Amino acid sequence: MADIVNYYDELLAGDHDASLSEIQKKLKDIQLQLSFKVLRPGSQQEDWKRQLVLIDQALVVFADEDSRERYDVELHRAGAPTEAEVKDIDWTSRAWIYYFGDDNGAALVASRKAKEQSPKSPMPFVVSGWVQMADREWKTAKQDADEAFVLDDQVQDSVDVQLIRGAAYLNMGRFEHKADPSDDFNRALTSFDKALLKASPGEKAEIYRWQGYTHEAMKNYQAMLTSGMSGLSVGTELPDSMRHNLEKITSDAINYLSLGEVKAAIRTLETQRKAVVSSSIFDASKTAIAANIDRNLKRLRVLDDLNTRRAAANAISQPAGSQPGIPLIGIVAAIVAFIIMCVTFGFSGGAGAVFLIITIAIIAYVVWTFMKRSQWTQAQNRYDWAQRELADINHKLAVQPPLTEIIWM
Repeated sequence: MADIVNYYDELLAGDHDASLSEIQKKLKDIQLQLSFKVLRPGSQQEDWKRQLVLIDQALVVFADEDSRERYDVELHRAGAPTEAEVKDIDWTSRAWIYYFGDDNGAALVASRKAKEQSPKSPMPFVVSGWVQMADREWKTAKQDADEAFVLDDQVQDSVDVQLIRGAAYLNMGRFEHKADPSDDFNRALTSFDKALLKASPGEKAEIYRWQGYTHEAMKNYQAMLTSGMSGLSVGTELPDSMRHNLEKITSDAINYLSLGEVKAAIRTLETQRKAVVSSSIFDASKTAIAANIDRNLKRLRVLDDLNTRRAAANAISQPAGSQPGIPLIGIVAAIVAFIIMCVTFGFSGGAGAVFLIITIAIIAYVVWTFMKRSQWTQAQNRYDWAQRELADINHKLAVQPPLTEIIWM
């Protein structure tokens, strides 16, 4: 079988039943992942280059159904691999290929063989750590990460080693139910900072993604936003899943920042929108994130208006006591006094003047009482309006849309 490469085993975890489109997508995803790693020196740089050559060849073979059929016939004629070919398999590279292709079962088997094949190399432990992470075996992943760190005495693979260590620390802090996980989170951030020093642009996007998750766990949402935007600004093509993850990190950070005091949140989001628009983020991502900010701003401005209306309504209190009654006795007294005044007005001794004063006083009392009654009625009307306003505000607050986020189809 020396004259023909078995791309199914080398690149596709032995999956002969995958459709042509599935094979092409998987190969292109792996190609993109490897293209990030091959840009920097490392113990596997030459292996990555060879794998990229294989992928280029495989993409030609799997270009269409006719080509694939001819290849399958040739592969069948070649028969099983020889014992020497099996012995020469680079299990570390194969474990990475399977991992990048989302075949964790095959990746786990290959990573075990890689450890046996190269027990003093850090990379088998790095890939094993990622596979364990995918299987939610956090402690085992941390052990693999520590083993890789110890074996990387030449700091040749520091990007890979520090990234898996940071991810392991993060998940230990998140999922091991520690009373105070802050030490794990801080160790994770330290590892990511070290990984960023030597990472290629594509690798930086992955590191920023993990950094964003760490800031989210620490509830440091401004730093989370910065990580997401940094990952989207690396200036190189990213796999769709990576780009979507970074967009979601950025969008979720925006959502968290919108949950603070309304006016402060509006100012923050307005500032962040300007930063997003002027950034070097991919255009499609920029549009999606700006739209999410706009949705949050719209919601916040509605809340701000409702809060202003509610404050105004709450400032209106109910008038004290009950409404003053109609002063019937005062009205009658005023009429009687007026009549007496008219009758006695011409009398000597000033009796008419006395009754004039009494009449004016009674009329003044009646007018004052009607004014108090009118004021109480106006105050009660304002209070009734305020209660209707509060009911309307509470209804609108109850039907406000929940926290917005980008929804991936």
